[in-house]
Amino acid sequence: MTHESLEEKAGRLLVEGRVRLNEIHDGQIRATIRGDHGLYSIRYDSGRRRLRCSCPSWRSRCSHVQAVALVAGEGP
Repeated sequence: MTHESLEEKAGRLLVEGRVRLNEIHDGQIRATIRGDHGLYSIRYDSGRRRLRCSCPSWRSRCSHVQAVALVAGEGP
């Protein structure tokens, strides 16, 4: 099994239709992502440029956050 980079996995989540944008309002995005191991909630605040995910990852950016960042135009 090959290891996906954070960006590759984020792209795959988008392509597979696993990203659901629940709310977009005043620079705020709330999304739900069906990850490989569960369903996660993501919040994005463009004013603060802050993304948060409910997944148990301890990294500053997980693939779920990266997928929403790509949608918001904040990706690499």
